[in-house]
Amino acid sequence: MLLKQSSFILLLVILLFSYRSSAQLTPPCPNVASIHDNPIGPNEYKAAHAIWSTGIVDPATHVEFGANDFIELNGGFEVMNQATFLASLDGCDADCVEQLPICEGEPCPMPPFKLDSQGRKYEPGKIVISLPDELDIDMIPNFDYQEAILMYLDTMSMTPHGASSIKRCMCDENIFIYESFIPIDEEGSIGQATAGYRPRGEGIIYSLNYYMEPDFADKQDDTRDNNFDMGLFQEAISGRTDNIVAFLDSGVDPTLLPPQVLLQNAPSTCFTNDFVGWNFIDDNNNVLDDRGHGTTVVLNYLNALQVLGINYHDQVILPVKVLDGCGRGTMYSVVCGLYYARSKGAKIINNSWGMYFNDVQLQEAMIDMNNYGIPVSCSAGNSAKDLDVEEHFPSGYSQIYSKVRRDYFRIDTTGLQHAFEVGGLCRPVQAMAPAPSVPLWPETNHRDFMFTEAAIRVESLLNSTPGIPTIINCGISGTSYAAPQFTAGLLHFCLLNPGVSIDQAAIFPFTQQINPLNDHYSYILDKL
Repeated sequence: MLLKQSSFILLLVILLFSYRSSAQLTPPCPNVASIHDNPIGPNEYKAAHAIWSTGIVDPATHVEFGANDFIELNGGFEVMNQATFLASLDGCDADCVEQLPICEGEPCPMPPFKLDSQGRKYEPGKIVISLPDELDIDMIPNFDYQEAILMYLDTMSMTPHGASSIKRCMCDENIFIYESFIPIDEEGSIGQATAGYRPRGEGIIYSLNYYMEPDFADKQDDTRDNNFDMGLFQEAISGRTDNIVAFLDSGVDPTLLPPQVLLQNAPSTCFTNDFVGWNFIDDNNNVLDDRGHGTTVVLNYLNALQVLGINYHDQVILPVKVLDGCGRGTMYSVVCGLYYARSKGAKIINNSWGMYFNDVQLQEAMIDMNNYGIPVSCSAGNSAKDLDVEEHFPSGYSQIYSKVRRDYFRIDTTGLQHAFEVGGLCRPVQAMAPAPSVPLWPETNHRDFMFTEAAIRVESLLNSTPGIPTIINCGISGTSYAAPQFTAGLLHFCLLNPGVSIDQAAIFPFTQQINPLNDHYSYILDKL
């Protein structure tokens, strides 16, 4: 039950319970839907959100907690025996309550996949290969390095000649994807390839082409077809070629963007027709959004520019399509997208996607972005996970993490200073007034220290944006939309501090602690 009080008392009568405790200082706003009335029979309950109180609950114990003490029962906790919950809860702040059912986008079947030895999904028949940056394969006379890798992997996977292919990500990057057209044991082939002879040089990395699975709720697709028409982009193209902000996402719908905000690319030796960006899902220049997620992320970013007083024309957007019509990408698509953004001169990169494990390919790409001094704003994920004990990448590269070396051994390493992990606040994206204390959105992943921005009611922003063809009657929330707000903050800092490195140490003094009891900091709130 829900009582409008300034504090809550939570009385638990517990017989046997399986749970995990947490050490977060300030819990997110509790969701009363996760409190069940008496009785709870033996079963597995997937709580919508965490239940919060303090201390550890022993079996067969009556416990009473105050409002500032908490214990966390993560989603999927298992009740081993009957238990009773009696609760009087202070309701969430009105700004924190979802007013509409969450949009889920169009249902998508899982594409063909295999599971590696740790149960992680990857695209069958494909192997991602990267070579050391210092190896200039184009300068090796009378030797086709790409063909040598093809033949080598054919041998390792026992693929007959002609039953496979290999392609290069970009002409100036040492990233390739190998595909066998017959069933192969990719994981076994990678193990053999890594341990065996490497054609003309050391340092080659072979990896599975892991899926970046959706971890967001987004609006249903507004793009009725995905037939690329350059004419649709004409109004949105800008003549500006500096202050490039790259969005690695599902593309953009140019009909929903304000005029002159997209980068017009000059022809290059790699891509002669990447007029406004590139599609690494289909390997073409069609960057139309066939999901809706990428467009929503960009519109949220443009709104944040307005909040910060930045003219749209003080920057230019580079759309890089790395997610498909289901919001799903692969290791190859996102890594290629990162290097493409770098090659196009991106000043800032926005990544509103992620995965719950580390892989050397993504890690090396993010390290390279860091070495080039390119700030990357990354969403923290939407599974209410404690990131101090669980992994999420690329956002986790901003923190201390276990680095996977090229030889696949792990070593602890400090975080990348140019990477930023962005969680979500229980705050509508259109809220303008500052607030002295803002709780976390209940579904955001969290850690003791992180950057955070508004994460809920994105649909209200879209419904008030000119040009949106339909009224959105479902809720849009998530860290996918908190990240582009922080991206706008990075651009704001850049414009005010030309020539200053955009890293965590430089940004931190320009942020505001959003709650005196935790280490969560907002750039946007500090400017309101």
